[in-house]
Amino acid sequence: MRTTMALVSMLAIACSEGGYQNIPSDSHTDMDGVDSHDGTDTADGSGCGSGCPTGMDCVDGLCRSRCTDSGDCPGALECCDGHCYNTSSEVYNCGECGNDCLPEGNACLSGYCSCNGAEACDEGYSCCNPGGCKFTMWDRENCGSCGSVCVEDQQCIGGVCGGSCASAGCPEVPHGTASCEGSECVISACDVGWVDGDGVFENGCECEIDVTDFGAATCLEAYNLGSLSDSPSSSVTTQGFTSPAAPEDWYTFTATDTTDTDCDTFHVLVELIVNPLASYQLDVYSGACDGTNECTDDITFEVDNAYSSVVGTEVRGECPCDPTAPGPGEALCSDNTATYYVVVHLKADVTSAGCEPYTLSVSNGS
Repeated sequence: MRTTMALVSMLAIACSEGGYQNIPSDSHTDMDGVDSHDGTDTADGSGCGSGCPTGMDCVDGLCRSRCTDSGDCPGALECCDGHCYNTSSEVYNCGECGNDCLPEGNACLSGYCSCNGAEACDEGYSCCNPGGCKFTMWDRENCGSCGSVCVEDQQCIGGVCGGSCASAGCPEVPHGTASCEGSECVISACDVGWVDGDGVFENGCECEIDVTDFGAATCLEAYNLGSLSDSPSSSVTTQGFTSPAAPEDWYTFTATDTTDTDCDTFHVLVELIVNPLASYQLDVYSGACDGTNECTDDITFEVDNAYSSVVGTEVRGECPCDPTAPGPGEALCSDNTATYYVVVHLKADVTSAGCEPYTLSVSNGS
């Protein structure tokens, strides 16, 4: 005949007269569901199984002996609030009587408060399991208390999901400065060398960028990369980084077509040669900010006159060419000098390219 037995988790504490009695473990909550760490349980000991021996009370889910001073307690136990405690492991009397580890810690190890086995949290933080130390005043995953999660796009402000920073203020953010706009906290500035790449308020300016980003926010302010001649050929590269706060980088340059007599080497090439996570694209306009849209949502723009082909009677390309009277198979050596505007931006469905900058290359010449 098979007998099934109910197994009950027991606290691994040796039982000695006047000390502890083993009872079911329930994390400092008595079996009747009442947390009694600051007082005794009912006289009949109903929170400690079948009750406590004479001279003992059920406190913190354990039968503890009564005392008036530590001399009344066995071994290394100390007398705290009239009962004997092991201050090397008691979370409510850790290291000394009255030292409560909660909420900075949830365990007492060798007389020191601990959060999940690690160092206890700083003041103002709560020990969450899982998660460790959390600042529940501003943590979306633990807002107000451990495990209280705010819905998507809702900030935790002052321990309240969707609260207002007008009264609660805003917390400090890593490598940046926070401010209150309307009722929400925003990153108003990043420290030098840091940027906010993902638009997430809680992690602040998380990207350390060791580049100078010359890209301007608008076309009218576009950073001038200079004049690029096709003879001799010339080129320039620049690095940049976009973010939700600065989603576009604008540049301008002039591609110069030098005077030609037999072959035009005018060849403009604009391309993203470093494109983190394939997240960036570029648009190109010629003439002016509201000029001809030459290229949209691409990674390369090219104008090449340094070739020759004949389609029917049409001569294409300007190599060879003649400045006055083109002969058979020749084109007119024209002046293709133009000013271009380039904007680098993230793809429409991308919100962040991580923390690596892009590299834009612009060249002219064959």
